[in-house]
Amino acid sequence: MNMFQKFLSLILFLKRNKKYAIPENISILNLGPGQYISNKCFHIEGAPFYFYLSLPIFVKYLIKLIAPKKTRNNLKKKELKYKGIKTVYFDFKYGIPVHDNSVSYIYSSHMLEHFYYEDAKIMLLESKRVLKNDGIIRIVVPNLKEFINDYLKGDKLSLIGIFITRIRLKGKSGSVFHQHKFMYDFDLLSELLKECGFQNITEHTYREGKLPYLDEYEFSYDHSLFVEAVNN
Repeated sequence: MNMFQKFLSLILFLKRNKKYAIPENISILNLGPGQYISNKCFHIEGAPFYFYLSLPIFVKYLIKLIAPKKTRNNLKKKELKYKGIKTVYFDFKYGIPVHDNSVSYIYSSHMLEHFYYEDAKIMLLESKRVLKNDGIIRIVVPNLKEFINDYLKGDKLSLIGIFITRIRLKGKSGSVFHQHKFMYDFDLLSELLKECGFQNITEHTYREGKLPYLDEYEFSYDHSLFVEAVNN
């Protein structure tokens, strides 16, 4: 871990107990959205750029002032994209930083597989805590069953390549978090959701389901599993 990573870890540790109020006009909590954002959602993410977004305007100005031209232009483009978007920089190992029973919908795409099974369970229990009664969670993860089916059809070299690179079991970025630590099919994910107290667990397709505005923040990945469950 370099000095900058240590600094970010300290920032995240210091804000570990903070709770954020979700604006009344927003009903969707988007966990780990990366670049797939919408003004219909409240976004929580641990990527370093979200730390930059949380900085005061004058600090951002100073960073752009001393940054190389290419970095400065990239920051300006991203700032325009994220303008008016509600974001929070946070480490999910400390839970979900919003109040109990405060949100109607939770959306999480290609994040849960980055947690070990027991840590994923903790994350889902946290999701249940912050969801309102009858609230809905939608989880998108790589679909283990589809990968196995394609492998058995004979496209073995291609599928192994996907596992090692695009699925990044080796952690292509060098970050431990970027490594996938578990894989799910519908049965495995349903069992985990039931253990955490969710009911009415259903499988869906891309941009089809009960969450509103899916076309604004759900983006397709090959071999994906789309699951919704109700908190009651």
